[in-house]
Amino acid sequence: MRRDTGQFVRSAAGNSAGKQGWHRVVVQVRRVGRLVDSWRSRRDLRARLARSRWIVLYAPSRTPKGAGEDGRTFVRRVGRTNRPEGLAELFDLSEAGEIVTLQVRAGLDPGDGPSDPGIVEFLFAVFGTREIAEFSFAFVRGLWDRQRPAFAILVAALSAMESHFRRHPNDFLLITSNSTLVELLRLAVIRVEACKCVEVLHGIASVGMKAYYDFIESQSRARLVYVNLIAGLVHFQSIQRHLLVDETGEVAANCQLWSTIPRGKSICLPSRLVRERPLVIVGGTAADPSYFASPFFDAEVRLMAILRAMRPETAICYCPHPANDREDPRMLAAVNAHGVEVAGEPTILVLLGARAAFGQFSTSLFEAALLGKPVFLLPFDHGMLLPELLALAHVSCREDDLEREVGEFLKITCHQDDLLPVQRVSMRVLGLEVRLEQGVLSVRDPAVRK
Repeated sequence: MRRDTGQFVRSAAGNSAGKQGWHRVVVQVRRVGRLVDSWRSRRDLRARLARSRWIVLYAPSRTPKGAGEDGRTFVRRVGRTNRPEGLAELFDLSEAGEIVTLQVRAGLDPGDGPSDPGIVEFLFAVFGTREIAEFSFAFVRGLWDRQRPAFAILVAALSAMESHFRRHPNDFLLITSNSTLVELLRLAVIRVEACKCVEVLHGIASVGMKAYYDFIESQSRARLVYVNLIAGLVHFQSIQRHLLVDETGEVAANCQLWSTIPRGKSICLPSRLVRERPLVIVGGTAADPSYFASPFFDAEVRLMAILRAMRPETAICYCPHPANDREDPRMLAAVNAHGVEVAGEPTILVLLGARAAFGQFSTSLFEAALLGKPVFLLPFDHGMLLPELLALAHVSCREDDLEREVGEFLKITCHQDDLLPVQRVSMRVLGLEVRLEQGVLSVRDPAVRK
């Protein structure tokens, strides 16, 4: 039992097999020290939680908080929508007392301190004597029922947290997910009728996630709400049934986009992008850190060669996935060999000025399609995506016919010059005003051609 429990804790803590020797010891000592500090500061967080109705979970790597920014200001900034009101107004966060924000970190890593706690600090704060007793009883009962120790820990934690939220209801706003601890909290919250769970969707989900969201819907007694990343992006029915809508359609909030725009709801499109109207390749990613040594990147490099041969004078831009190293020598060698530029701007900005977009499996490709851009999907396992998503793009199915398909696709993109439709669509699906330094949105305008 000790061995299994230890393996579970080490897995949850996100230990890497690559960390060896003293480096690993130092990392673990620092982690333990931060956890001890978190335990000591739990009373302060408990007092804040007692004054709060809303708890906001966010990933600092995707939507960082500004220096000295409180929870309400943070939600107002990153929660802008395609409506005049933002998420703070739509869910009455403006009048809901203090808003506690929790950082979502890897494994059991704590947050950045008392003012920016993480989920571990939250658990320390809410697990008082009563919760610890409930956890212990549920854990022993699980072992008595011959559950695996790791599973018994999870079930006991869920039971104790559910009981806590029944006594002290909280509403949750998930600006991020895909974390074991986030999902642990979600599964506890949705079992309580007095709670509300709002998730701001941050991408497309493969069909492998359908069973999980179906399970959430079937188990939920709380009010479930999903906020779309961009209006029109299709999800499973267990999500679609709970999308935030009003009389004019879907409400959308791209929190990662708004986190890069300090104020207002407009973005300046560089005139260089309008002049060049590049063909954009959106890079993928994988769990394996060596993405640029994978066959997925090999397919992107082959596409670079095809596009350069067919359009020798056209600008081609590669947008690496944010999870990948922009300075990787294999990636730089490939783009340089084919005269491809690595994008220096955010992907959404490059796509707004693109002539067409290419790639394999990326949310950005479907954002581009919903913004009116022609999109070409390279051959891959298309069964991973919903048919409604595949209908937004040209889907290539055969490697041996790729050159012909790319050539046919390029014929329909050669007249994609006018950016005025992009401006209109962007306002509707994102709430984003697209403008230029010169105030011109069409390359047909002589002011842009100069």
